[in-house]
Amino acid sequence: MKKTRFLLPLLVAVLAILAASCATEDSAAGDLAQQALDEARAASAAAAANTQAIGDAAAAADAGRAEAGAAAAQAQSAGADAAAAQAAADAAGADADAAAADAAAAAAAADLALATAEGSEEAIASAEAALAEAQSEAEAARALAADAQSEADNARSAAAEAQTQADTAQAQADAARAQADAAQVQADAAQAQADAAQAQAGAAQSRADAAEASVSVSDLLDSPTSIGPRTPLSATPEPGKTLIWIECPTPGCVLVGNGITDAAAHLGWTVDRIGHDLTPEGTAGAMAQAVAQNPDAVLISGSVNAFYEDSLATLNERGVPVIDSSSVNEVGGADNGIYGMVQGIPQTTAYGQVLASWIVADSGGNANLLVFNVPDVPVLTGFNAGIAEVMAETCANCVVEIVDVSFADLLGGNVPGLVVSALQANPDAGYVACGFGDLCIGVTGAIAEAGLADRVQLTGALPNAGDFAAIAAGEESAFVAAPEYMIGWRKVDILAAFFVGDDLTEAQTALLPMQVITPETTGIVRDSGGNYIGVADYEAQFLARWGLG
Repeated sequence: MKKTRFLLPLLVAVLAILAASCATEDSAAGDLAQQALDEARAASAAAAANTQAIGDAAAAADAGRAEAGAAAAQAQSAGADAAAAQAAADAAGADADAAAADAAAAAAAADLALATAEGSEEAIASAEAALAEAQSEAEAARALAADAQSEADNARSAAAEAQTQADTAQAQADAARAQADAAQVQADAAQAQADAAQAQAGAAQSRADAAEASVSVSDLLDSPTSIGPRTPLSATPEPGKTLIWIECPTPGCVLVGNGITDAAAHLGWTVDRIGHDLTPEGTAGAMAQAVAQNPDAVLISGSVNAFYEDSLATLNERGVPVIDSSSVNEVGGADNGIYGMVQGIPQTTAYGQVLASWIVADSGGNANLLVFNVPDVPVLTGFNAGIAEVMAETCANCVVEIVDVSFADLLGGNVPGLVVSALQANPDAGYVACGFGDLCIGVTGAIAEAGLADRVQLTGALPNAGDFAAIAAGEESAFVAAPEYMIGWRKVDILAAFFVGDDLTEAQTALLPMQVITPETTGIVRDSGGNYIGVADYEAQFLARWGLG
């Protein structure tokens, strides 16, 4: 125990020196050094608390033994008192016997006097004999009474001594109990110090998490500069292609369609747009219509290919490529007819990872986050997983809860009310995250109307024009932006590579450019309609890749 008490302060001192040396690095390193120091202090305090707890237990055991000894002494004292009482009773009985013997002797003396007065020698002789016998018995009774009295005196003396011993044992027990109570007070104080040190270590962990997250996000505060794929195609695609875009009903899908149409126009291609409602029946009907029109390529977004597997098989048999986006469908090429995916699971996972890093940094490593999810949009599983991964790995004090809403709720405008209800049911939640901006439409106003704006920060991915305005006004906090308009260009880029026979790997796997948009972000590149495009010269980069620059 002494060796442990010596080594722990030494360990703390060594860690303190190491922490102090690390403090000369950047702020993130300083936070990590402070974390190590605080954790060492917490360990030292915990060891001291354990040592004190052992001492407390030993003192309690000593008190218990002393109290048991006091109880035994009290029992012995009680036994001695009982023995003294019995001896006193015996002495009293002996005194009574002696008194009776004296009375008998007195009666014999009276009989002798009467016999003498009568003058009968026979009566006198008999009375003298009775008197002698009575006197002898009286003397014997008095001797027994004296012995009994002596034994009673001895018993009372023993009882008094036993009581003294009992009093001494009780005093020792009281002292031992006082020591045990004092040891408990010390143990409680040591535990309080250990708890405080642990709390300090937890706070240091939060600061270190926040510092690390801040470093990981800092590079994404500036405008991106690359569209992703940059290797020039082997040839410029031929004009005259006809594309069909299966367009879902959200504003984001319309923006993607605009990008497809504009990009295709540069290549001399035309685009027909067929709307659908993302239901299995609506998707199947739109794809069947596309098959009937026999285009050169079909582009779709956000639907499970099981909804249109017959049409997909027909298109594949004809050699008509399908370019997907924002879904979990597998890119199988000739095996399944899907030749490209833009903003699939890798991209949405990156959105979640970047947003989670910003939340960890902004909260100082103490975030309580509600993530709103639409199970009918499976690609959001990547966003949710990216948040959960970063929080689990970098934020020990963060809490994440996934809240599901239906696609019907999204289209019906019910999401704002559901967000407010969830926040009211979870008063500790300070952050809300939406996997795409259109999911959060109306949420900012609903939060303000419910009186929660001072407590809750709205965050997400893929901000729409309304989100950009709300962020600039300080009503929303942070969104991970990627140019949805560019999704259309990237889908066309995959087709450009396909139609000239180039390898599709670069076009298929490059992530979209991302930027963290906050009220402090500058240099945000948007088009005349307020839509985020991110890369200022994106058009020139695509045209150069296609041989049109």
